[in-house]
Amino acid sequence: MKYFQCDLEKGTGRTTAWIEARGAKVGASVELKDLNEFWVVKQVYSFGIEYEDLKAKQERDRNSLPSLVKA
Repeated sequence: MKYFQCDLEKGTGRTTAWIEARGAKVGASVELKDLNEFWVVKQVYSFGIEYEDLKAKQERDRNSLPSLVKA
């Protein structure tokens, strides 16, 4: 399953998240499970990434900021 980085909006709030390809469509309403809220997709970036590669990327990104890992 591919994931796409998307800009999302809810009211005046804005965030960016990686979401599954099936929801990565401008205008779609997607639920962010960690927040238990629905957000509207405002922009989808064209580069998709497989789930396993996304998890590896996130792990690398977390480990690149050791001061945050210790917190």
